[in-house]
Amino acid sequence: MKDIDKSKLIENNRITVICEESCQYDVDYSFYGFNIYSEDSSICRSAFYEELIDEDGGMFNIEIVKGLDTYIEGPQRVMKCNPEEKRERTNLAYKLHKMIDN
Repeated sequence: MKDIDKSKLIENNRITVICEESCQYDVDYSFYGFNIYSEDSSICRSAFYEELIDEDGGMFNIEIVKGLDTYIEGPQRVMKCNPEEKRERTNLAYKLHKMIDN
């Protein structure tokens, strides 16, 4: 992975996240939602689900947003999110974004 300027990890209301190789496979962590994920969702697993990172990990941005009353399930991909487990509202949520090179 390329060197990063750590002063740029939080910029324009987005946080840069770095997922290491294989962290998206940790089945001890679930993710809830599609496009908008509950605050207690696994960030790396949801990024892998959204195809922002691959099995080698990678970098992407998250944006903190207002939580939803319910979280919908996205299309079936390599793994399945767990909407049936997440019915209650969360105060915060996040959206995933591809890295924007400056």
